[in-house]
Amino acid sequence: MRTVKFAKGARRQVEVCSSAWVDLLGYGDMIDAAGFDPLSEKAQQALDRIHAFQRVLAQHSGQLFSSFVMNDGAAIHRDLSPRTHSVTDDFISRCWALYKSVDSIEKDTGQPGARMIVAAGLRARPIVREARATHRRSLLDRLESGVITPQQAVSEAVAVPRNSDVVPEFQGNFALTRAYMADAGGSRVGLPGPAFYLDAALVTAPVPAWLNVSREIAWTWKSMSTTFLEISEIKRWRGAHREGALNAIQVAERLTGDAEYGEKLQTVRVKTPRVSGPLKGL
Repeated sequence: MRTVKFAKGARRQVEVCSSAWVDLLGYGDMIDAAGFDPLSEKAQQALDRIHAFQRVLAQHSGQLFSSFVMNDGAAIHRDLSPRTHSVTDDFISRCWALYKSVDSIEKDTGQPGARMIVAAGLRARPIVREARATHRRSLLDRLESGVITPQQAVSEAVAVPRNSDVVPEFQGNFALTRAYMADAGGSRVGLPGPAFYLDAALVTAPVPAWLNVSREIAWTWKSMSTTFLEISEIKRWRGAHREGALNAIQVAERLTGDAEYGEKLQTVRVKTPRVSGPLKGL
């Protein structure tokens, strides 16, 4: 691997990232038994379960652990750092903490539990054009000129309807594709639940000592392939530094098999799509 220097905090057109998908096992069967009717008495247990899951997810989410919830499932994301492996280490640890919290609540309430897949992949940074850009500029201009107060600006901003939205981190995100498709395969591809599975592309080989691995599962979907590690425990680390997680460049090399991929990350550019019609200029 040739040494490639990246500026701290630099935004690249293609990012190396890790994404996780976690979902509740058996939720679909529970709500099916209620006829998919939220007013049915049989639906209450399913709804209580999903509400508890979403509360736990909200408690664990933050700037460095962004999430997007869809009913009984959730996607979590983090761009990895080409400068240090500590970002990868931190994301793995946060995912494990979330999984254990969900698993604890599921066990306490006698529910089937959850399956969590943490995967590595590449992400193409999208060109986001927001239809609300003109209004946002107007709002800021009026606030800076004193035409409206901060309280009025906040009230006006939260009142804007969001008829269409996008989560940029999950667009063109092939780590999420990897995690979601592995979860969709479930027991059929050797990934039953409840369990926590970690993409081996995120850590060194041999596996670091702070990971307790129950099984290694070879997985393939279309042109994607990896080994998932079924994790039974992630040991606490008392020191200030632990080895074993990989940085973004090392992960990219694992994913692509290309020792020069770090240089490509510095130079590649995603073509901006042509926009015409009513969206042009937004």
